[in-house]
Amino acid sequence: MRIGIIYRHHDDGFSEGLAQEAMDQINRRKRHSAEIYKQDGEYDVVMTIGGDGTVLRAHQTVQIEVPLFCVNSGTVGYLTDVPSDKLRKGINTLLDTGGTAHIYDTLEGDLGGGKITQSAINEILMKLSSPTSMIKMEIYIDGEFIDTVLGDGFMVSTALGSTAYSYSAGGSVLHPKSGCLILTVVAPYKPFTSIVVPNDSEILLVPQRSYTEKIVICDGILQEERIQGVDGTIKISLAKKPRQFIKVFGKGYFEKIRQRRR
Repeated sequence: MRIGIIYRHHDDGFSEGLAQEAMDQINRRKRHSAEIYKQDGEYDVVMTIGGDGTVLRAHQTVQIEVPLFCVNSGTVGYLTDVPSDKLRKGINTLLDTGGTAHIYDTLEGDLGGGKITQSAINEILMKLSSPTSMIKMEIYIDGEFIDTVLGDGFMVSTALGSTAYSYSAGGSVLHPKSGCLILTVVAPYKPFTSIVVPNDSEILLVPQRSYTEKIVICDGILQEERIQGVDGTIKISLAKKPRQFIKVFGKGYFEKIRQRRR
């Protein structure tokens, strides 16, 4: 097994030290090798060492066909599986058994006919670049008009991503096997309940006037595309390719939620 490692920076070298420890352990094993991830490298698995942000950045960087094996050295680490103090045990289990594959939905966005270059594990958000400005949108689901809503932002989340920004904005928690997406409005001017739809739905957001600085954020990462003009719509739907995670401990879903909320 050939493993590339992506680790969190700016934590006083803690994650970097874990990365070195992981490489030393893996490279001592026959038929296995590890190195710091290279963009042009070929890997069977990519290991992330950090928190959820590290996992999300890895998703944006690593080819979608390559599974992620995630070690938590951050604060939240909801998307991770292996605690940093169980790194050695986690690696041994991965190398000995291959772990268990978990497949999670990803999202894609279409900006008036042009695709957003990156897919999202958690959510796709449309908002204005000014933090004090609101945006008014018409919402359509599978072509059916739902409502016109004013709010700070509009996001569509996967079931896995329902525990992230959507949850902070008041959305419900979905089980990752539920096969659903959730539409949540950030700070709506009037009460608006999040809408849960099947994951094969297409959600269309249509701005009600020509906002000059509409932006799109995928998993907390600002996309280069800025949507100008009155036709700056965005259609969000399930991406064709999901992301695979390799897990060796596999704590219960709600147990992880309970732990992360403490």
